[in-house]
Amino acid sequence: MRKRVQTRVNAMFSGEDGMWCIHDQICESFVFDFMPDTLGSLIENNTLDLVDMKLYTWQMFNGLQYLCQLQIMHRDIKPVNILVDHPPGLLKIGDFGSAKVVRPGMTSTPYQVTRFYRPPELLLGSETYNWTVDIWSAGCVLGEMIKGNVLFPGRDTKHQLKLIRRALGSPTEADLKSMKVPRPPDPLAERVAGTGLAALLPSARPDVVYFLGKILLYRPRARLGGKEVLRDPFFDSLFREGAKRANGQLISQCITSSDIAEAHSIYGIHLPFREGLYTPLFAAAHNIFRDESKVKTKLSSILMKTKLDFSCDDESKESREVGKDVVKTKPSSKESVEGDGKKRARKSKIGRKSIMMAATNKKSGAERKKKSILKRFKNSQ
Repeated sequence: MRKRVQTRVNAMFSGEDGMWCIHDQICESFVFDFMPDTLGSLIENNTLDLVDMKLYTWQMFNGLQYLCQLQIMHRDIKPVNILVDHPPGLLKIGDFGSAKVVRPGMTSTPYQVTRFYRPPELLLGSETYNWTVDIWSAGCVLGEMIKGNVLFPGRDTKHQLKLIRRALGSPTEADLKSMKVPRPPDPLAERVAGTGLAALLPSARPDVVYFLGKILLYRPRARLGGKEVLRDPFFDSLFREGAKRANGQLISQCITSSDIAEAHSIYGIHLPFREGLYTPLFAAAHNIFRDESKVKTKLSSILMKTKLDFSCDDESKESREVGKDVVKTKPSSKESVEGDGKKRARKSKIGRKSIMMAATNKKSGAERKKKSILKRFKNSQ
């Protein structure tokens, strides 16, 4: 392969009689990493085991999470656009020809995404959507890896919707509102209960079907995506000490410590991670961040046990809320403000620290605090 490419390059620069010459014509070109396979070809050849499915799914969602941070929707996620170098287990997302930057209030054509991987909101004509369309598509890709062929192979738009409805059941009024459908389906149409994804994947393990069910949802915002999907228990087996692929390669050589630290960052603080091994606090963080609604309480408990203090400006949201509560009381004296603040502070240590942060709000001090925290953490290992 390399020899053929070199021959073609030589031909481009060679002149008459085999003499070399440099052309003055400027020709701009893009040079990319060579990725010999796609997920499509690996699925077709039936070369994926469960470990590789999880490995590639994690990397795919990690790439989508990065695009989400940049407010970019790909709009054409499908197996042939997921590039893979299978021996080292590396994955890259390709073909950004349909990608678009998401801006507030913008509308987009619903005729995007290859039909088999098109989410229901686009099938129903929604023009107000965002990166959550890629989450649905990625779920269909995972379903295809498990099933061995297309999960929803619709012949046309109507049939595609029928297949989705047969599996998930008919969408509710709340679902349709969430999808921002301009013309809801006929309310008199027959409602279907749905057979469930397990009927489409009879040979799949229950935990796989359960994970997929958290992704393939009608409501776009309810789909498991962002960093939450990267922390899901579905991927726990990848990050056990010494976890390997079938070819003997360590998972830590495919998904690096920096990748994992980014996915498990605590309010902007990246927990240190030793290659191939969780530290006790890192493992605890991996567990508590599956439920963002309880993160404050559980994080406080774990940090007190480890004698570490992670209160810094990354808790600014809570700080602002606590600060607002103090201001809303409109006391008549400075003492009453302090008294109210002390009462709130006694409820929890985090509350007390948050009030202090709301009062000081010094970014430089918070940065010094963060560096001190990380230094103390490293010394504790």
